Amino acid sequence: MEDKFLIRETVKKPKTLAGIIEIGLSYWLKIQCQSIKNLILEIHDLKIGLINHEISSVSLIASDIIFKGLFIDHLKLKSDMIRVSINLIKKNSILSIKDSFIVNAKVTLSQKDINSIITSKDWSSISEWISNNFFNKRRVVDIIVKQSHLIIYSSDTIFNQESLESKKFLLRAIDGNLIFHDKDNSTEKIFPIEKSIYIKDILFNENFLSFFIEAKVKV
Repeated sequence: MEDKFLIRETVKKPKTLAGIIEIGLSYWLKIQCQSIKNLILEIHDLKIGLINHEISSVSLIASDIIFKGLFIDHLKLKSDMIRVSINLIKKNSILSIKDSFIVNAKVTLSQKDINSIITSKDWSSISEWISNNFFNKRRVVDIIVKQSHLIIYSSDTIFNQESLESKKFLLRAIDGNLIFHDKDNSTEKIFPIEKSIYIKDILFNENFLSFFIEAKVKV
């Protein structure tokens, strides 16, 4: 209902083209996500064309996001140039993004977000990767975010008794890759991510973990 209201408001109230594009981009973002709150979006340096329009960059801030089953506490990003077209006749899609574009983002996950992800069926591959590479296929059951590292707990059942094992991990960004470093035995593994994502840096802050990334958004 919220997305449809935004479109009706655009049609009823005269707005600048920049305002219409901002609403269109906000709507496009919302339909990409299962949930997104407190969205603040701003476009910069709009160049108007006959059919397509060029936005020099878009900046946005949002919180409490669920994107393709990924739980994100806070997101801050800025894009490079985006080409768009406007069609006010299409009630459900006033804006079309013409080409892929690059974003630089700070993606912040809470400890709760991380544990929601590892227990999600959609992202079971993450806990399976950790289990297979560091815990001899024992099930990952909990992750705690500390000031500078992760503590990951795995579980197994031996003679009907639950056995817990924990390990400390450093996370590093090297050449765009996310590296898991096992502090107990100095084992390092590269976590598999999409080629379109480049990890620039990683920051621990109390129970939060932030990734600074550059990514190509495909449309």
